[in-house]
Amino acid sequence: MRKHLFTLPLLGLLVFPVAVAAQVRPWLNSVDEAFAAANEKNQLILVDLYADWCGWCKRLEEEVFSTATFQEFAKDFVLLRVDTEDGGEGSRLQQKYEAYSLPTTLVLDHREIMIAEVRGFAPAEQYVPTIAREIAGFDELVEGYDRFGQSSDLRVLGVLADEFHKRNDGARAAALYRRMLVTEELTSAKEDLIRYQLTDALRLAGRYEEAVEVLQKVRGNAAKAQNQGLVERLDLLLAQIALDKGDCQTAQSSLENFLSAYPESDLIRVARQTLATLKAEGFQCS
Repeated sequence: MRKHLFTLPLLGLLVFPVAVAAQVRPWLNSVDEAFAAANEKNQLILVDLYADWCGWCKRLEEEVFSTATFQEFAKDFVLLRVDTEDGGEGSRLQQKYEAYSLPTTLVLDHREIMIAEVRGFAPAEQYVPTIAREIAGFDELVEGYDRFGQSSDLRVLGVLADEFHKRNDGARAAALYRRMLVTEELTSAKEDLIRYQLTDALRLAGRYEEAVEVLQKVRGNAAKAQNQGLVERLDLLLAQIALDKGDCQTAQSSLENFLSAYPESDLIRVARQTLATLKAEGFQCS
């Protein structure tokens, strides 16, 4: 679950050894370099999302990241620091993980699956154990997937699927959504909603052709049912699939068409932000 440090109790904290002096490791600033290193070393990536205007980010650097407590803990991670206002990879990561309050620390694996998220500032003695607990929580979530992934309980499957989906674990989320579609008889509206979620999960898993195939079927159903809200969400998702594939030209055209076709949509802000990021200097399609 996502945690806000300033709301957590101080009880039951883990204890980490503190070195006599902290040998501060440098942070990487290249997303590609960090993910390549994580893949090569089989390590997780600890991401510091910051902005120049963020005073609490500076305090986190001065009072937490520079301490021996953090440095001892961080020795088994790839360290990545990105500016959320760079109009490039930092902005993309902020948008992807909806980390709009700063400071935010993410723990990701080399597939960009979110293992942990911690928001806000806290002293190192609280900050470090919180990250450790969040990582352990993801391990428990995976155990739940192994135990209940073949359940016929729609509610249990839905909770698991949505949690993995939120963490960008598209492969596990897609498997759970597919399981939901065969557990019991669903209303047409409920089935279309699950298929929409399945489409996005397939996108996250990099299975783009499958995603488009499912999307086209759902969009046809939504159009027949005059479900305008779902049609708009699917059209925006189609642009995101193109962007993830690295087809910036198609993504830009789809976003511009969306803004023209749906000027009153509740998703206008998201479409504008995505288009602005796409057009930003320094942004590169993957």
